[in-house]
Amino acid sequence: YSYQTTTVRPNAVTKILKNLVDDIEQEIRNSNHNTIKKFKEDMPKHIIEALEQSIADGGGDTRIIGTKRLRNILLNIINKLDMPDISYTDKKLPMQVVC
Repeated sequence: YSYQTTTVRPNAVTKILKNLVDDIEQEIRNSNHNTIKKFKEDMPKHIIEALEQSIADGGGDTRIIGTKRLRNILLNIINKLDMPDISYTDKKLPMQVVC
């Protein structure tokens, strides 16, 4: 009867898991940032298009709205929105993993 043993270095495993968590968090942050950026870029266009369509549907003249000024106003409002920052840095690895 023979057996083989493997030695696991807990500090090395913990470091690898921490790096993995950091990498995942960075990917989530990047995705969140890109989504918010796209939202801020696209929203004025969608609002103006909907407003113009609504005016046209009502038989109005869409030239009554100053598109350039409205776009600047919308961008100003959107840029003041408090967008959430996703962070998991305060989370700790479970004790079963650390010990």
